[in-house]
Amino acid sequence: DHGFDPLIGALATCKLCDAFIRFAGGIGIDLETGLAVQGGDWRNEGPQSLDMRKHVVVRAVETGKARYHVRTHGLCKFRRGELEIRELPFELVEGARSLLMEAAEEAAKGAIYHEGDMVGSPRQPMMLIAGRETDEETGTREVYELVDVNAGREPVQSGATRGIQALLHIRK
Repeated sequence: DHGFDPLIGALATCKLCDAFIRFAGGIGIDLETGLAVQGGDWRNEGPQSLDMRKHVVVRAVETGKARYHVRTHGLCKFRRGELEIRELPFELVEGARSLLMEAAEEAAKGAIYHEGDMVGSPRQPMMLIAGRETDEETGTREVYELVDVNAGREPVQSGATRGIQALLHIRK
């Protein structure tokens, strides 16, 4: 859309923060992920050596009835909306977490996504819809929820169980 490489700005900011941490001789807290950062952790990172786990985390929270809400934290540092999946059964949580980390890496490297985009397996696609603002943690962050689509390619109200299952099946 705008030709801006989100990775360059984020890495430059991280290197500046790293310099402050090393100068102060302390540790820093990444406010988006909650991770503690020691001086030197971000010093030599570049586009080829980026370790996404230092910048984005995926948290899963049980919402009841053995269902989980899985969401990224930290994509906003790369000028991208956070991604979430709701109503996910426990057996798909780890696979969904892995898929969201892969998507985070693609987004950090420049992939652009918008509300209404179809993503995932062509046989069982998911749609990105505006995330629900049900928790105070989201604040002003842009969040997109991945949901399954019905036979008419319309988004279902919540949940992406079929889409996640299809993607995990492809990976095997």
